[in-house]
Amino acid sequence: MRRLLLPVSEIFYSLQGEGLRTAQPSFFIRFAGCNLNCWYCDTNTSSYSWMSPKEILKEVEQLRKGKNRSNFPFDLKLPSRLDYPDIDLRHSQQENFKLQFGADSSAEDRHISKPPWIVLTGGEPLIQNQKLLEILGLAFKQRGYLIQLETNGSLPCQFSDVVDHITVSPKETVDCSSSQSQKEVIILQKSRDKIKEVKLPIKVGDKPKIYLKNVPHFLQPIDTGNKQSTKNNIKYCQELVNNYPDKWKVSLQMHKVWGIK
Repeated sequence: MRRLLLPVSEIFYSLQGEGLRTAQPSFFIRFAGCNLNCWYCDTNTSSYSWMSPKEILKEVEQLRKGKNRSNFPFDLKLPSRLDYPDIDLRHSQQENFKLQFGADSSAEDRHISKPPWIVLTGGEPLIQNQKLLEILGLAFKQRGYLIQLETNGSLPCQFSDVVDHITVSPKETVDCSSSQSQKEVIILQKSRDKIKEVKLPIKVGDKPKIYLKNVPHFLQPIDTGNKQSTKNNIKYCQELVNNYPDKWKVSLQMHKVWGIK
């Protein structure tokens, strides 16, 4: 019966902390497992429950109605010179946050985006039963949700018709020891029209490349767990953006700055 179920590590409501949709409220569905094993990965999906698309939908709907929702901190801390004294944040997502949560926004307007967003993330969602993911996506679309898929791009997406926004984060420039090393971004072959952004993990010395013309490319400094080396990665990304402002943008992991999931 497990072939009719999906391994779900967690379902939660928070703000998107990365990339083009930074600061937008979203319901996250995190699936267990990945086909890569990146040394800097900060996501643990070893614990999970087997759930049907119907059960996943029900849990998200309960969250949307306020049931089982933990207290959500909307008094979030904005990044400032005190947080990153040597780093220019003009190319980060700080202004996007201000636009999303201005002083004139009511509590109700701030609480749930309209239409609401679902983020399918992992791990790597595309290693799962994609027919079940398509069924899940269709069920959410029928209820008025928008769907974002976060993927490393090493696998094709067979249900892109029900996805509104694909974020591709290729791992070609980093060392990921795995049974399948990422040698190409296969998802580009059939899902180009749904790819809205490319997000590249970057450490000092990496040479990023453009994958799709006319699609925003974000450089995301790798969080090594060491404050100084992470800061060096941030400064390196900023230098790349300053040198090629029409080519790159910086995507900090803002949820870590704000202190939320």
